[in-house]
Amino acid sequence: IAPLRQAILDYGKNNSIAVYDWYEVAGGRGASSTWISHNLFAGDRVHHTHKGYNLEGRLVYDAIMDALRDNK
Repeated sequence: IAPLRQAILDYGKNNSIAVYDWYEVAGGRGASSTWISHNLFAGDRVHHTHKGYNLEGRLVYDAIMDALRDNK
């Protein structure tokens, strides 16, 4: 995951494209275990539960709103 994440972050930076770093937002390395223990992540460590998707949606919304406020 780390090399792929870094490539995405670098591409965004080099091309002046905003990037939402879900890996960091979710808690970084080892966070999937925490999300599973809180019933936010499915056992496959790829998909969220209903509760997890609701939280992710809220976090994305908050990030977009913060970015819009910062650009005023």
